[in-house]
Amino acid sequence: EQKQIPPMYSAIKVNGKKLYELAREGKEIERKARTITIFAINIVRFLPPDRFEIDVDCSKGTYIRTLCSDIGKALSCGAHMAELTRTRTGSFALEDAITLGELQTMADEGRQEEAFLSMEAALSDFPKIIVSPKSTKMLYNGGRVYAKFYEAEKELTAGDIAAVFDSEHHLVGLYEVRDEEGFYIKPFKMLI
Repeated sequence: EQKQIPPMYSAIKVNGKKLYELAREGKEIERKARTITIFAINIVRFLPPDRFEIDVDCSKGTYIRTLCSDIGKALSCGAHMAELTRTRTGSFALEDAITLGELQTMADEGRQEEAFLSMEAALSDFPKIIVSPKSTKMLYNGGRVYAKFYEAEKELTAGDIAAVFDSEHHLVGLYEVRDEEGFYIKPFKMLI
């Protein structure tokens, strides 16, 4: 775990304007450091005379361009990113991807649905909450559902986002966990 200052060329908004827009205007503003986690950095190969291909396993919010610069500073030689390939984000992995050509072939053969993921699979990285039958109506009306009326697969804290299912295990949407006079969930993104 470490702190990282986001680069000026990022989409973070400050006073309603994206940092990269300010950077293009020649402005640089102070940015707050954010907590990130680097789980692993592995050297994949050395490309003489002065390039390395690395594989990074990191938390969301990590800027690899900034990480490369930080590595260069730590080594007292400078460094920058020349190329980036995202191989995984959440439950999606590059090895599971298909090309547009493959999708077209599947469509031509009437098999395009084989390429689709269910919403449950797409949201599998989010913690799961199942609401009791007593609160299903409140759930569909977008009201607060307090913790005593739902079951979470793991302990959640305020600010967490969870995939919420009704009492019959139908996915309703993504909900934010809040803690104001007790834990409850509130709609973040409805899917119905």
